[in-house]
Amino acid sequence: FAGASYTCISAVAANCAASGTGNIDQELSLAPGGVVIYRLQVTAPLAPERTISQTANIITKAPTTDTDATNNSAADVDPMGLLADGYEDATVSE
Repeated sequence: FAGASYTCISAVAANCAASGTGNIDQELSLAPGGVVIYRLQVTAPLAPERTISQTANIITKAPTTDTDATNNSAADVDPMGLLADGYEDATVSE
């Protein structure tokens, strides 16, 4: 990606910086049940037939303790392309 910028919306018992550029690397105030939503905007690469992957990791800082560290990471992988798979190979009949 190029030109990454993001915005953050917080709700319930949470606080985050409203916006930034580049990788998202923020210290948050996130109480149990708190919600933060990031919106990431980037410029797509010139060769768009690629797979895009994003990973989010959460690390707690002292004196906070995390009783379940198994849910502190999430990943998303999506194909990116101009045409749907096989579309360019379709046979046109009249």
